[in-house]
Amino acid sequence: MSTAKKIIAICQSGGEFVSNKDDGSLYYAGGEAYALDLDQHTQLKDFKHELAETFQCGVDGMAIKYFLPGNRKTLISISKDKDLNRMVNFFKESDQVEVFVFAAARNVPNMPTSRSIASESELPTDVPVDLMQTDDAIVLDEPIETTALEVYSYGHDDKHRRAATQWQNIITGVDQRFNTFAEFREALHKYSIAHGFTYKYKKNDSHRVTAKCKTEGCPWRIYASRLATTQLICIKKMNPEHTCEGATVKAGYRATRGWIGSIIKEKLKVSPNYKPKDIASDIKRDYGIQLNYTQAWRAKEIAREQLQGSYREAYSQLPLFCEKIMETNPGSFATLSTKEDSSFRQLFVSFHASISGFHQCRPLIFLDSTLLYSKYQGTLLAATAADGNDDFSP
Repeated sequence: MSTAKKIIAICQSGGEFVSNKDDGSLYYAGGEAYALDLDQHTQLKDFKHELAETFQCGVDGMAIKYFLPGNRKTLISISKDKDLNRMVNFFKESDQVEVFVFAAARNVPNMPTSRSIASESELPTDVPVDLMQTDDAIVLDEPIETTALEVYSYGHDDKHRRAATQWQNIITGVDQRFNTFAEFREALHKYSIAHGFTYKYKKNDSHRVTAKCKTEGCPWRIYASRLATTQLICIKKMNPEHTCEGATVKAGYRATRGWIGSIIKEKLKVSPNYKPKDIASDIKRDYGIQLNYTQAWRAKEIAREQLQGSYREAYSQLPLFCEKIMETNPGSFATLSTKEDSSFRQLFVSFHASISGFHQCRPLIFLDSTLLYSKYQGTLLAATAADGNDDFSP
């Protein structure tokens, strides 16, 4: 009797979803991650108990979700054994799957979910606002806070704020105007960093934005709306007073990976090997924000996509890539194959020089492989042979 094939479930909890500006796909950042194994015989109740023990949370109210292969815009819910078995079948060829665990003690994001293949949906309202497309409408009936990274309370130490001080007057008050709501939100974000306070949105849509200091009882508030004549965004009301006993002492400030990505973009352009640990160190030194390695890595990925484009766009260029190889290097061979859903399956490339060289080699081919750790993962295979001098070719 054959043993059921196991897949690795990379179970994550306690983090947050970040949206890609280019294609709306979602990434999970922060929190904890553990690897558990699953097969077609695993029952949901056993899986939940193992997750509860791993993450030290309760089973009641636990929600388990995952993305379908090739679709990172819609989360799929697992609520019964059949759902779990279906997920295992979906990923049996890839050997691993990302699973997101929302315990009862944590807030489950209002993400689009389904138990079957679903169409692309809108970005959830609790994704940080400054990661959304410019002027996307976000209608909120109740005040919410945008999801924050861990913050570092820096007190009055100016060495942690020298980069942020340039933003102290980025918002000047009533009648100040901005081209878009995205520009206003970005200015508000920088203003809060420079002055060391956190805020939450009371209203935030395509016509108006109202924000207030997060500290209960503090009167700081700002209101901006679109002018009917010029369509510019104008600050109509602002109370600049803080009564939260010196927010710079007691509060850190919020930051998203999208915002940090925009900060490090220019440095990444001249230093492509900018390491996440160096990013975290620089951000803490200049802005007083404490990042862990994963958060810094995610910020680097966002900055990289802003500079170079997304992986999705790169994959869409593969047919042209194959065409250009054979056009510019006659005698070469390049072919691309896809799955039934038109998603990428494999790419094979052999240059003319290699093809010719193999004819002069011994009739023995060596294959080597390495795992790819980019967004879509995969395996890179390379074929070599031994020539008459016992050297490898190519």
